[in-house]
Amino acid sequence: MTSKVFKDAEAALFDMKDGVSVMSGGFGLCGIPENSILEIRRRKLKSLHGISNNIGNSGRGLARLLKEKQISRATCSYVGGNPDLEEQMLANEVEVTLVPQGTFSERIRAAGMGIRGFYIVGHRAVNLTIEEAWRIINESQKGLSGIEAHAKLSITHYIGKTEVCAVTDEPMDVPHGENGVLVFKLYRRAADAKYRGKIAIVGRNPEAIWFNDYEDRIIFDEAGLFTGGAGKPVY
Repeated sequence: MTSKVFKDAEAALFDMKDGVSVMSGGFGLCGIPENSILEIRRRKLKSLHGISNNIGNSGRGLARLLKEKQISRATCSYVGGNPDLEEQMLANEVEVTLVPQGTFSERIRAAGMGIRGFYIVGHRAVNLTIEEAWRIINESQKGLSGIEAHAKLSITHYIGKTEVCAVTDEPMDVPHGENGVLVFKLYRRAADAKYRGKIAIVGRNPEAIWFNDYEDRIIFDEAGLFTGGAGKPVY
């Protein structure tokens, strides 16, 4: 039997070519194949399909390949700490397939056993707008008590976990406030301590499914959600 043990990453990746799929182990930046990632970057392989929980984090791990535009497709579960992937995804430079972590691990296990796919009757992909999700959560809490009455709508921004803490119908006498406003608040675990608890206020957009859908109606942004972490008031 031919040995699959190699002396280094260069030897292990001797036959790797452009366009292949690369499944990388690890969770966040723990347990990732750092030497192999650096070797792939050194060889300047292109059009790769990255399969990983989060495709790197804050410029490290597989994000090194994103920075060099070596990944064209990504299958992953969590992208909140990866501004490089967010930027390229929104610019349509990387095709991203988001898969829940449980489904993600099961797909890997099934593929390893030779099970090529499942067909689930009645399943369809949906996009739920931010303001509709907030409405559903608030309606579902009516009449509840205790801990179940304190559910929050949280969205992951690369600066940190962000709560949608208010959506109003009342007009405000400020630019973009004519149809009411939405208030975002950064949680205490924001990457930069000075932004923790800070807020951003934007004019309502019932069609918005992500932060960038509010970029044309910013009223106030001390949290830096729309000013690249600058944390500067807009209005």
